Amino acid sequence: MSNDSNMKPCALLFGEAGPIIAATPSLGLCTKVEVRVGTATPPCANPYFGFTLTFSRDPGQVTSEKEGRGVCYAYDPSSDKPVPSDFTITVKFPRGSISCSRLPVPAVIQTRFPKVQDWQGFTYLIVRLDDSSHPTIEGYRKEYFNSPDPKLQGWVNYHGRINGVSFLEVLQQRAFSFIIELPIASCRESMGDQNLPGLFTYGYPCQPADVREMKALVDKKKGGDFPPCYATIAEERLLAYFATPIRVISEGHAVHLVVLVPKAWRDLHDLAWLRLTAGNPLIKVKIHDISTPGHTGPALWTGKIIGSNNSAPELRTHPIQDHELIVRVRAASVPRILIRHYPNRRTADKALTQGTQN
Repeated sequence: MSNDSNMKPCALLFGEAGPIIAATPSLGLCTKVEVRVGTATPPCANPYFGFTLTFSRDPGQVTSEKEGRGVCYAYDPSSDKPVPSDFTITVKFPRGSISCSRLPVPAVIQTRFPKVQDWQGFTYLIVRLDDSSHPTIEGYRKEYFNSPDPKLQGWVNYHGRINGVSFLEVLQQRAFSFIIELPIASCRESMGDQNLPGLFTYGYPCQPADVREMKALVDKKKGGDFPPCYATIAEERLLAYFATPIRVISEGHAVHLVVLVPKAWRDLHDLAWLRLTAGNPLIKVKIHDISTPGHTGPALWTGKIIGSNNSAPELRTHPIQDHELIVRVRAASVPRILIRHYPNRRTADKALTQGTQN
């Protein structure tokens, strides 16, 4: 996964010469809002030209975690991993519906940044929206919580005003003014939507709606079948035997069933198995190959997995391995099952190897 980004730190003004919303250290000012402007090509999304506003969260998001809000993460292209993130709002300008002016920084604005000695490397960028066009704003009205600055939090969440300007008024502008540390020639080349790559596509052809056309498309397809996305364990048959001296079990009687789960099978279904046993639910157990006169189908009993360790007296001579399990099952009314008694695990294993039923 990659993210081809050319976002540059900048200053954002309200209007063409209004209050400073955000600035950068290169302009001699540090503000509590970080703004970046430029182009980006995020993975599996359309490339865009726009800007981001980033607001700091509580240190380490420790307070947020304690309050039950969790920790917010974002994808970091440099490490290709999710990392804890600050609160970010992204403004994407409408592609093909803007005009950009790249000018020297006006003198009236230069006076607002007295620590800058040389303005040759800076550009005054104005992005104007065409009539009836609107930007796409991602993240607006998501709650910004536990800010190091309560006033800034109120500005974002509750329509507060800073320097006489509300956050909503900033986002509703029809022209956005930036000061970027880039020469005008470089700014003209990189700041705008004229060099954006094409819109994102998955690369698949459009699927027809006509059934006959769909069948023809299937007949022409190349390659093998898709691999299965998951495997079901509901109908798997596993060797098992009863660990009880009782020969005939009456309705409602509970006995232990030792299930010889192969280790390879258990490893293959490990994640699904953990989900199955997480709540220790009641399960339905089908008992196949029963030797009951007049009944050919499997018996369906209710059971509960009780794990691999159990101190029941009848199980002391039936040790099991970690990947095997014991199920405590309760007999149904029909069919009545005649059960073989195995005094120990060795006898049971030998009988199962020979194919003995029950």
